[in-house]
Amino acid sequence: MIAITLSNSISAFRKSGTTVDNFQLLNEQFEAPGSTGWTSITTAGYAAWNDQANINTGTAPILGNYSALIESVNINRVNAYKDFAATENCYMRFQFYQQNPGILNDQVLCSFLDVSGNVLCSINLANTSGKFRLVSPGATSTTVSTGLSDFTNYYGWLEYEKGTGSNAVVRVGWSTSPNRPAWPTNGISGALVTRINGTSTTSATRVRFGRVDAAVNYNYVVDDIQIQSVPFA
Repeated sequence: MIAITLSNSISAFRKSGTTVDNFQLLNEQFEAPGSTGWTSITTAGYAAWNDQANINTGTAPILGNYSALIESVNINRVNAYKDFAATENCYMRFQFYQQNPGILNDQVLCSFLDVSGNVLCSINLANTSGKFRLVSPGATSTTVSTGLSDFTNYYGWLEYEKGTGSNAVVRVGWSTSPNRPAWPTNGISGALVTRINGTSTTSATRVRFGRVDAAVNYNYVVDDIQIQSVPFA
């Protein structure tokens, strides 16, 4: 069985950092149990996001009293997406930790999509190494050098800047600080990667966590999803 659930035990990580409210597109804290405003694809064997019926008290939330748990077993699939105002440049910061690295092949953690449902860029989890991998149409798929530790709180970063055919910019990485990382101009630097040769030319208007094809044995907890149209401080 696979589900995204909410956890309700003692907070393990407090929110910090700077968000520019005037440019904020999404602020998701998961403090009200239930998947209000989030949608799951449930056709063709896809599992529903049943976060209200499946409370996991054994998993510590990241922030406050609740966090979203994305849990997958065997060949079941789960995903949850939410729309926001379309923007040419899209910057996301979220808090997360992984519960186990039992990943076979690349597994999608999260993606930006356009109004037609086309994936503009994704953070993948690469094999069993617990490393982030940048995936985007036209861009060079690249895995960061530094891996994750289980049950450790991190900030995840996904940034997308629309291009004109061969110059879309995508940045993927993780950090232990809520402050925006010092991104490499083009290439890999530790837990960060930048690619400037993407072919996407449309605006981002949807964020999706989880995947819509085969998923194998990977669990992670996510919270404090912040998306805005200008870079974080």
